[in-house]
Amino acid sequence: MPASTPSRKSPHKSAPASPNSKKSSALPAKTLDAARDRRGELAAASAKLESDAEHMAETCLQELNTPHADLLADADLARVTGVELTQEDELYRQMRTRLENMGPVNMMALEEYKESSERHAFLEAQRKDLYDAIENLRNTIREIENRFPREVSGSLRQDQRKFLHHLHQALQRRPSLHAPH
Repeated sequence: MPASTPSRKSPHKSAPASPNSKKSSALPAKTLDAARDRRGELAAASAKLESDAEHMAETCLQELNTPHADLLADADLARVTGVELTQEDELYRQMRTRLENMGPVNMMALEEYKESSERHAFLEAQRKDLYDAIENLRNTIREIENRFPREVSGSLRQDQRKFLHHLHQALQRRPSLHAPH
């Protein structure tokens, strides 16, 4: 026959159950249940914090291209907590929303700006040249207008005298229609 196993009896003898003993045992059960509930809450909070920490580490790599540990080790970075952290987080979210509302970034914008700027400078130089040419043309027209009446009127009088002189000579050389031949 196998050896009998010793029974597990408590070395302390328990008192006989009384109506008051049920009340006293219910109190530790409530305390135990409350402690278990609290442990569950703390475990959930711990899991959330671990998840948040993992998310922050991924965010650091994606948005800042810097490992989370390097940022924590950087003594030059300002540390914010409490209300200030909440305010900074709200400001970050607002700026992020504004940035996202702007739409995608045109990576060629800088090159396009440079080309447009060069084209603008060229066109401005052409415009200045045109304005200078217009002003030069206006000055030439004014000069001609001032000089023309004096020179042309003198030339016209001279041409008129020559014309009349030649006409008079031509008429004198021509035989008269009334004169006998």
